[in-house]
Amino acid sequence: MPNTNIQTGQDWGAVNVGRSSAGRVAVPKTAHGVTRAKAMGLLATEKKFGAGGNRSAHTASVNAKKIEDSDELKLNKVDKSLSKAIQQARMAKKMTQKDLATRINEKPQVVGEYESGKLFQMVKL
Repeated sequence: MPNTNIQTGQDWGAVNVGRSSAGRVAVPKTAHGVTRAKAMGLLATEKKFGAGGNRSAHTASVNAKKIEDSDELKLNKVDKSLSKAIQQARMAKKMTQKDLATRINEKPQVVGEYESGKLFQMVKL
């Protein structure tokens, strides 16, 4: 009976696909094994600074001043007289908030906030 594993005309070598234990180092799995490896000098451990904390590495301290702009900004609400003037002028032209927003290239929500007086204006001091 001929051997079916022999391939003629090919010089293929055997390849081990699985794990080989030749280059592996045994890792201790118990606390006693770790202690023994430390005593023999086979294992070195180091304590990391801030390990296990629940703080981000990028957070600033609580007393740190926010640096955004050198100029101070003050928020002012829209004056009620301006709100009423916008609303009355819009209604005199028989326009909706959406129509006005389209004509001034703004969102309808912005027009509504101006008319209700809820919008804040950014004013540099």
